[in-house]
Amino acid sequence: MRRKNTTTYMMKEYITEALLQLMKKKEFEKLTIEEITSKAGVNRSTYYRNFKSKEMIIEFYFDNILFNFFEKIKNENIVDFSSYLKNLLKYYYQERENLLLIYKQGLSYIFLDELNKIFFNAEKNNKLTDKEKIYRYYHIGGIFNIFSYWFSTNMDILPEVLADISVSFLPTDFKPFLFKINN
Repeated sequence: MRRKNTTTYMMKEYITEALLQLMKKKEFEKLTIEEITSKAGVNRSTYYRNFKSKEMIIEFYFDNILFNFFEKIKNENIVDFSSYLKNLLKYYYQERENLLLIYKQGLSYIFLDELNKIFFNAEKNNKLTDKEKIYRYYHIGGIFNIFSYWFSTNMDILPEVLADISVSFLPTDFKPFLFKINN
């Protein structure tokens, strides 16, 4: 059945959900656009209007998780990096099934790409010094590798425990840059 009276965002969500469901049964690389659009109940033209590749669907998924996380914490009183990280990891833990599916299909590199985009797009003028850029890449690499390790353990470590362990390595004068997505 084809979908009618839906927004672009809803179409992207239908396509994303279809891809994730199909990935439970078939390798990402072997999935066809026809299979994805059929499962999503959309036309191929709708797919190509919203995505240029299957990888872009995964990008949308990661962007969506981060955007929703930032919307969720916008009005919460997060006072330190520890509580920020705990909230982030708990939020991602809710997506455990899909995140592990993506990880097991070898697509985690897309998560790293999206983290890089988000951390660097957080600056309005993006006129960072080399030192600031290196600091960001260092920070992003740490976050990504914490997630990679967590995925490799099947996310068996509780989010609070992982956050506490991660924060224990930070220097006492650590000053994270908490950022907002600019839309």
